[in-house]
Amino acid sequence: MCWLPVTTNPNGPVCFNNPGCNDDAAMSGLAGACFDGICVCKMGFTVQLSGKCGKAAAPNCEKQGGTCFQGTESCAPGKLAGYQATITCGDLIAAVCCFDEAKCKSAVIEVPGKGYVPSPFHCCAGDDSGRDAICVNGWQTCHPGDMAQRKGFNCPGA
Repeated sequence: MCWLPVTTNPNGPVCFNNPGCNDDAAMSGLAGACFDGICVCKMGFTVQLSGKCGKAAAPNCEKQGGTCFQGTESCAPGKLAGYQATITCGDLIAAVCCFDEAKCKSAVIEVPGKGYVPSPFHCCAGDDSGRDAICVNGWQTCHPGDMAQRKGFNCPGA
């Protein structure tokens, strides 16, 4: 697959390879992995507004444009949960930060004649269990340290 930027698609790829996920171009290591044009950050890194992985923590749920719901651990259909560390509304009870899925930039693949189209994916946790993508700073991604996998494929070891 060849990645060519398409300026007419606002959801075009933010990265083309793993080093493209480093928010700091001078960094010698890798902050994350590039998956279908989006970055999935390693532990200790967070998806930044640029879509790349950096050290700055994500702001709280509401500052990212999400809505915090108390008394539940899941979002309604068409919504994506945010990174748990950004929730500020559920001190002693279950809570979730939810984002409109359509407003969270997705992974993309290039389709001849159609340009970039969304590429649905899920995330594989360290124990090989699958879980849904999350939204961080306006980007669909996985929890830090997880691995992205196209929907329809099982997590390795599962």
